[in-house]
Amino acid sequence: MSARIISNIWYGDLVGADHVDPPRRRYAAQATAAWRLLRRSREYDLIVTSEGRIGPPGLVVLCVGLALSRKRKLAVMEFLPGTKRGILGSAVAFTYRRLLRRVCVLLQVMTEDELATYSDEYNIPRELLRHLPYYHLDDRISPDPSRQRRGIFSSGRQSCDWESLLAAAEDQEWDLTIVCSETDYKRIRGK
Repeated sequence: MSARIISNIWYGDLVGADHVDPPRRRYAAQATAAWRLLRRSREYDLIVTSEGRIGPPGLVVLCVGLALSRKRKLAVMEFLPGTKRGILGSAVAFTYRRLLRRVCVLLQVMTEDELATYSDEYNIPRELLRHLPYYHLDDRISPDPSRQRRGIFSSGRQSCDWESLLAAAEDQEWDLTIVCSETDYKRIRGK
């Protein structure tokens, strides 16, 4: 018997998940989309998502709902929680510390250093954290030799250190593409 999987991110495609549309970027939309995903997930064994896609409000809704139902079936890919500030940030961090370990089957981190950092910061057992560097190539798909990759591409929405990236790129012959928020763009465009 194979696991029934539901997902709102492209990683779900790799494991044959049923796809649901991702939420918009607004907090209320993220929480609402997470509630819908949670309700649909009753028929599934695993939910695959990311904080970047569902947003902190959405991940909190998933954690609370799964904790109340005593279900451990959440896989969080690309776990990059960033710094949580203010009252809402503190509430999110508190929820993560209390519930992620109870509802997750795995949390993927991008670097080895994050294994210890997030384990300590969010009280997550190390066996739930997996270091899988950013997924960029599917071994099951043969690359097309006529489509050579070139250049450097960087994107992000939170915890982005664009200044360090730009400093590293200075005096290099990189074909650099950055995809960032409009606020970040206004801050770094002259650098």
